Amino acid sequence: MSVIDFTQDEGANPNDDSTLRHSDLNRNEAKCAVCWRIFFKGELVKFRVVNGKTTRGVYCPNGIKHLETKEEYLVHLETVNKLLGRPMTKTQYENSAKEWVRHSIRKGRSKVESIGIADTTDANKLSVAEYKKKQLLKEQEVMKSQYMMKLNTLNYSVDDKVSAEFLNKMRDNQALVDSLDKIIKELEGRIKNG
Repeated sequence: MSVIDFTQDEGANPNDDSTLRHSDLNRNEAKCAVCWRIFFKGELVKFRVVNGKTTRGVYCPNGIKHLETKEEYLVHLETVNKLLGRPMTKTQYENSAKEWVRHSIRKGRSKVESIGIADTTDANKLSVAEYKKKQLLKEQEVMKSQYMMKLNTLNYSVDDKVSAEFLNKMRDNQALVDSLDKIIKELEGRIKNG
């Protein structure tokens, strides 16, 4: 059994005899696997040949550069559709362009632009922390009222194991509230400083 090296292009096995060869396209229509340029029957294209067998992938021949930008792809798509008489609306062109951009990002040909969203993230974290603090304070009030009611009934003493566990729960709850206060102050400071 051969070992597949997934660091190679498309998971190709490095032990296989793989080459790219030029040939005329036999199918009616095909897209370049890299840039989605459309080729028609009889045009010169590049195929990958593995161990003497032609794969289905079609590539641009050496004389033609791959489409590099969304605008180049749209111009190519528009000219092909005009030649074939295929009507496309503006939204169809926009959707095709979006798909082309996604494809080029997946193939690693386009860089992904990261957008700074730190302000909204900090604001969201702040609202979550405030909500958690509010819930913990409600729980603490309920625990205090239950504890006071049980102390007043005289069947619940301070030395009892159950009351000690109850006090430990209240202390843990207060520790959580204190840590949330620190987080809230830090997030508010970050939001103010921007």
